[in-house]
Amino acid sequence: MPAEDLPPNIPQEDDINTAKAALAQYLQWVKSLLEEIVEERGSDLLLDDLRPLAQFAWTDVSARIDELVASLPDSTDDAALYEHGLFGAQLRFKLEVVRFWFTRWREDERFLPKLLTTVDDVLDSIPGGGAVGEFKEAVSASLAPRSA
Repeated sequence: MPAEDLPPNIPQEDDINTAKAALAQYLQWVKSLLEEIVEERGSDLLLDDLRPLAQFAWTDVSARIDELVASLPDSTDDAALYEHGLFGAQLRFKLEVVRFWFTRWREDERFLPKLLTTVDDVLDSIPGGGAVGEFKEAVSASLAPRSA
């Protein structure tokens, strides 16, 4: 399924449960974005030599995202979210940057590398999100060159 029109809505409340809910939605959105890039549009977006391995690895990464979403409300240390700026105004700003570059990518596919970089800015800060972030980086490195 293609990624939604925009990443999740930006939370306006500054409580930790709202932040966790927003991050769970964000992870689901990242899953749909990566699925679109790797599975649905892989033949257009990824280098031919690397696409099969990316698609094979996607199965593991997709399952890891589901695990993160399920564990986020209960097991994530609240202090870690504060420490990584995944709360309040900082979270709102980071999500707005992702929304900005997502919109640009939908207008011009040359913005996909920038979108993936901004996706990583949030993803790498989520406790336990490192493996997903590393896969996203490998996908970025596997993108086929785009002409101007």
